Amino acid sequence: MTFLSSASYVWLEAEPVSPVASWPVQLNQLCLQGLAPWLADEFGITTAQISEALRLHATVWPLVSGSAIAVDNAIRLILMPSAAIDQSELRVPQEWVDIPDWVGDYYLAVRVNPDSGQLCVWGYTTHVQLKQTARYDADDRSYCLEGEAVTDLAVLSTTRALGLAEATRAGVSALSELSTPQVNSLIQRLTGTLMPRLAVPFALWGAMVRDEAVRSRLVAAAEPANLSQWLSLAGAQLTQGWQTLESLLPAGQSALAFRAGETANAVRGGKRLMLETGTLATTAVILLVAVEIEADERMSVRVQLRPEPDASLPADVELSLLSPTGEVVQTVTRQPQDDYIQLKRFRLPPGYRFTIQIRSGSQTVQEPLTT
Repeated sequence: MTFLSSASYVWLEAEPVSPVASWPVQLNQLCLQGLAPWLADEFGITTAQISEALRLHATVWPLVSGSAIAVDNAIRLILMPSAAIDQSELRVPQEWVDIPDWVGDYYLAVRVNPDSGQLCVWGYTTHVQLKQTARYDADDRSYCLEGEAVTDLAVLSTTRALGLAEATRAGVSALSELSTPQVNSLIQRLTGTLMPRLAVPFALWGAMVRDEAVRSRLVAAAEPANLSQWLSLAGAQLTQGWQTLESLLPAGQSALAFRAGETANAVRGGKRLMLETGTLATTAVILLVAVEIEADERMSVRVQLRPEPDASLPADVELSLLSPTGEVVQTVTRQPQDDYIQLKRFRLPPGYRFTIQIRSGSQTVQEPLTT
């Protein structure tokens, strides 16, 4: 790992992180691990502190970007990574600004080049500046500070070297406690949601994610179902809401689903999902997945979307396959004559993470899976 610095920037090159994790998690791992040498030199952060921060943030990064690390139990740093090439602005998710337990003193702007593994710490701001100067973007619940308003790193070094005191934190409102039934209801509501942090009012979301146990439940609900496990157990133990087709569909429908071209070794699972079809109206659809191992050890995957028995799919519903980076690989849209819709069969190597996306009107539901 190399380490270069100047009065205005700190440049580092970090070792690659595990490709198994989702991209937001990889980005934050790369940021925290890559900055470890500089944090040690500048703030005295130890290897043990970095390891503990990695453990604590395992339930944070799948939900919101950013890392917090304490300096001498007095100063709290918030690392804000971005893969954006320019330095036009610093965006800080609202969680790091308005959840009292998450508030920091200094927010460091970190540019990450995922291809080269190069990091650049190009400036910082304080909590006070974010609350008083930054623009609040309600669309993604972020505080946005223009690039020219981000303070030069040299100022931070000088301030600390001279022991100058400055006001770094502004006051924030306390968040209400949630009851266990409220938490259970919210987790059920957020499961399968594309952007859970934007799906409920911030007061509710903030009250949930500040609690590590609740975060763990939210992350577990969003964990990909492991299709290799389905095969190893012959479908006997489906998890995360997945069920056998026989428990979801009438005998005639379950017997016919996927039968064309399917071998006796295929394992099938299904999941009932709720789609909003209008004001206070919902409809249930059933997502079906069939998997089997081919001679070259790749996994063959087929995906269908069916309505509930005696019902129809929404007229505009789309079924899509997304790559690990969120790109659409293939999409099928329901036509008037369709009783169900199905993606073209695809083959994937072991350990490949992908997402099935269902879109109807303004609602999008995603199901993460891994082979």
